Amino acid sequence: MATDTVVFRKLRDEEEVEGYRVICDTVDWLKTKGISLWEKPLPRAIYTERQKQGQNYGLFVGGKLAVILSLIPGVPSYWTADVGNPGATWLCAMATADAFRHRQLGSRALMEAKALLAGRGETEVYLDCKPGFLEGFYKAAGFSPIIQRDLDIPHASTREPIRATLMRYSLA
Repeated sequence: MATDTVVFRKLRDEEEVEGYRVICDTVDWLKTKGISLWEKPLPRAIYTERQKQGQNYGLFVGGKLAVILSLIPGVPSYWTADVGNPGATWLCAMATADAFRHRQLGSRALMEAKALLAGRGETEVYLDCKPGFLEGFYKAAGFSPIIQRDLDIPHASTREPIRATLMRYSLA
């Protein structure tokens, strides 16, 4: 990787299928590891709509898609009461392609996304995650936990409430 060019940018329309494949492969990988993060992939229609809106991004290493994430304007309705700026950017659906796991590229993608948002003049970005490993990962990347609670997420894979931590990163 030392000599590979690393680029963070919006996914092109022809890359949307590959981006969604990264999500699906990550769900399968998590299951093999016994990690209960995503029980099933984000619905395809949601990912496709995000692509149409220009919200899907990728970190490319040597021209190959390594990490995907979405940057969405606004905070999901189930968190608006807990966020001082409901128009802030929401970071979600971050996943690493199989061939690029264990190379700290998720951290690199986060760094690039934060730089992009700061360059646009945004002051903060939010996300949510399950408590445990991911909460520690995002804390190490500078995100601060705000609150933890059970959520009923409309497109979740279960009808049971999901325990989640709301986190914030100050770009200012």
